[in-house]
Amino acid sequence: MTAAPLLFLHGYLGQPSMWDDVVRGIDGAHETTLAVLPGHGPSPWTPDEPRFEVVVDAFVERLGLSVPTWLVGYSMGARIALDIALRHPSKTKGALLIGVDPGLRTDDERRARVAWEEERAQAILQDGVEAFARQWERMPLFATQESLPLATRERVRQGRSLHTKSGLAWAMRVLGLGNMPPLWSALAEADVPVRIVTGALDTKFTTIGRDMASCARRAKHEVVAGAGHNVALEMPARVVRELRSALEALPPDR
Repeated sequence: MTAAPLLFLHGYLGQPSMWDDVVRGIDGAHETTLAVLPGHGPSPWTPDEPRFEVVVDAFVERLGLSVPTWLVGYSMGARIALDIALRHPSKTKGALLIGVDPGLRTDDERRARVAWEEERAQAILQDGVEAFARQWERMPLFATQESLPLATRERVRQGRSLHTKSGLAWAMRVLGLGNMPPLWSALAEADVPVRIVTGALDTKFTTIGRDMASCARRAKHEVVAGAGHNVALEMPARVVRELRSALEALPPDR
């Protein structure tokens, strides 16, 4: 049986190189694609219609997924991967999702989030990428990354400087959690294998992961001790292990 292709999707303000340590640990039999998210990179791709699903559909077409692919995503990339898996199941073998949120459940939550994201987008445009990135990395969600080696943290910072402020503001507004339709109902009905990975120190997303696994027939949740939100950066070997396990668990007809 031909090994499933792998598509890796980084998070907001990230870049494909965040997956380097994971990719090095995966069997070379898998064709691997490291994608750049819409709105990211020095020459960002930003489709005209600012709707989450429309952009994801255009992204799928742009990627040219010709055979069912295993999706690996982190944070914003994980939300996009989940949307692809649920709305384009014929193109999907399954998904491994790190720090994923399937969407806010109420209109009030979404309105509040849209307002927060608009403030962040305005801050990017006003202050520039470097200043915004410094504020972003000081968010409590990323506090565990302060214990990473200095060289790793500097590499992440340098990668953030490759983006444009207009592209990042667009991505915040269009692909942010506030603009994303909730996927909880679709997840509950889906027939696609989903492996959810969260760091034990990331209590918010660990609770979300547990809720996802409880409502989906083919979802499995793994909690990584000692890790925070970005398990791929903090403990890449554990992500390799979970990805191998998920791929090996695929039934022959998938």
